[in-house]
Amino acid sequence: MEWPAEVAPAAPFRTRLVVTWGCGAAGFKPGGSVDQSAVTFAPYFVQEGLICPLAERTLTLDIFGSLDTAAAIGGLQADFSRTYEMRAASSAYAPELGLNADPVPIRTFGDILVRMPPDPGLAGRKNAAGRAYMVQDSLGCLRLQPLGLFVARSAIVIENPSDTTTYFPRFVRGYIYDLAAPLCGETRVFHLVTVN
Repeated sequence: MEWPAEVAPAAPFRTRLVVTWGCGAAGFKPGGSVDQSAVTFAPYFVQEGLICPLAERTLTLDIFGSLDTAAAIGGLQADFSRTYEMRAASSAYAPELGLNADPVPIRTFGDILVRMPPDPGLAGRKNAAGRAYMVQDSLGCLRLQPLGLFVARSAIVIENPSDTTTYFPRFVRGYIYDLAAPLCGETRVFHLVTVN
């Protein structure tokens, strides 16, 4: 998931969602809701059959691919500067333990700051979190790839990789922003904050 780091009160914003594609599913619903403390997405598909629609342009070439889409939120209320949590249904699989007790619990991805006036230093910065894996390109640069997206354009340079040898999926949190000088030929990078 990607979302703005900061928004003005009541200002609409978009959230990028990468969701595992449901086999036999046709219609996608982001299931977005807002309460007094959080924005929560509980996405679901409308199932129409048992055959996976591989001809969909939004699908990757892999049958277990993901839908890369966006959901709109009408705005968040705030009489003073405050944060809302960003939450979504997400796998809690722990690969090193071999556990997957609840495949889609609601978990906190991060925060969004609501204040007026917005901080110009945060313009263009996006918070991001979710299951991803690290890939190494032909130049030896490390990039972060959202789980389920298998196209090169979906990988982003990691500014500060904490581990340069482990590539399997992890739940990561961080932010995307523009560097003054290019890193691995890119100015737009992912700054890693936590890995679970």
